[in-house]
Amino acid sequence: RFSGPYIVIGDRKNDLECARACRGRFLGCLYGYGTEKELYGADFLADRPRDILTGRGHTAAALFWMRGAGRRDES
Repeated sequence: RFSGPYIVIGDRKNDLECARACRGRFLGCLYGYGTEKELYGADFLADRPRDILTGRGHTAAALFWMRGAGRRDES
């Protein structure tokens, strides 16, 4: 069992709802089917797939969080 933290990456409102249901963060993909209006409330937004890996634009905070700032200390 993995208790988190979680980050859900998606492009629709149901993906956002999934993230909230598991108490995770949500990175909304604006290059998918959803619109910025539909993804309102996302913790982070990505304009292009590359943004998720490089941390450009809106996703810089998400990349920082995924690389360890959001992890709990397991000690």
